Amino acid sequence: MNKLIKTLVMISIVLSIAGCSASGEKFQELEMRNDSALVYIYRPWQFTNGGGWPHVYVDGEKIGPLKNGGYIAKDITPGNHSIELRGDVFNFPNLVLELDAEDGQTYYARMLSSVTDAALIGSISYVSKGSSFHLVESSHAKTEIVELKYSQ
Repeated sequence: MNKLIKTLVMISIVLSIAGCSASGEKFQELEMRNDSALVYIYRPWQFTNGGGWPHVYVDGEKIGPLKNGGYIAKDITPGNHSIELRGDVFNFPNLVLELDAEDGQTYYARMLSSVTDAALIGSISYVSKGSSFHLVESSHAKTEIVELKYSQ
């Protein structure tokens, strides 16, 4: 009976996290507009912080949520831009990326979460996690983003 309860709890946790994942259309490259650059902000699926999401802001304008296993695309003008991921109720840190965009270029910015430290002391567990947000080479990003869905 105890094993059954543990199994049911684990299944419900996994299903809850899966319900917080991106659910839009599978990745499709967008056509770039004239006199602009394109930035894809993406987040490969990870268990760490999987149940929550930050919101994406470009130059202070809210673009939308960046859900687990998802991406967002944004046309931007050439020049300096600030791309920010602002935390939600699950304590995501605010992460900022400065980008000097060039006309006709495509950029890929990836958010990752990871466990940085963990300990078990008696019956108390402690987990410390961190997040990063940085530009990724297009050749690498294209292998990751192809499996993601639009974050909405």
